[in-house]
Amino acid sequence: MNDEDSKLYQKVMDSLSYKDFQKVNNAVTKYVFSEKEPRIRGCRKDAFEKLRPMLNRWRDEFQTLKKRKENYPNG
Repeated sequence: MNDEDSKLYQKVMDSLSYKDFQKVNNAVTKYVFSEKEPRIRGCRKDAFEKLRPMLNRWRDEFQTLKKRKENYPNG
C-alpha cells in the first residue's frame, strides 16, 4: 500500500460511523482476500465504491503473491 492509498483509505473510513466502518472494513477484507462482492447499501456502498480502484490493485497483488507461493512453496 502506498501513501496515497493509505490517505484515501483513512479519509473514507474516517467519514463513517463506527458501525458503518465495521461493515465496510469487513467488506474490504472479503473483497480483497476472498474475491466476494459485498452486499452493502447506502453510505457503506458509497464508501466501498470510492475505495474499489485501490482494492482492485490490492486484490491483484494478493492473487499474484498467492500464485507465487503455490508455484514456489519453499521460497
